[in-house]
Amino acid sequence: MGFFHRLVTIVQARSHRAADRFEDPGEILDRSYLSQLDGLHQVRRSVAELATARKRIELQVHQLEARALKLHGQARAALGQGREEPAREALTRRAEVEDELGGLRAELGQAAGRESHLAGVARQLQDQVEAFRLREETLKASYAAAEAGRRAGEARAGFPARGVPGR
Repeated sequence: MGFFHRLVTIVQARSHRAADRFEDPGEILDRSYLSQLDGLHQVRRSVAELATARKRIELQVHQLEARALKLHGQARAALGQGREEPAREALTRRAEVEDELGGLRAELGQAAGRESHLAGVARQLQDQVEAFRLREETLKASYAAAEAGRRAGEARAGFPARGVPGR
């Protein structure tokens, strides 16, 4: 049983060594960082899309406000000329425009709130990505130092360093 246990230990050590060659912690951290950056870019893109939608709504609000003013002016002019029916019609259309304006103003408030919230999320995510980047650099430096220490220890013990051909 001692021989079998020793054989399993040797195979495990070699498989771990082979896996270590394929799994560089620095690369794994870099991929994680890039993934976080991608998420941050998506959030920023969403903020920009919300800002664009809000601007479109603002433009519609301004257009409807101008139309409401125009209809009000038409109603006053018609009343000034003694024509009640066109004045009533203009006021009716103005009321419809005002109703539409109310809905758009509510939508504008919601869009602004969503944009503000998402911008806050983007700021928090930016902070988290920056903090991760600092931790990543620290971990990579620690790993490089540990790897150098391991190689130095192997060199002192007379074992060949991993990844160095001909040793």
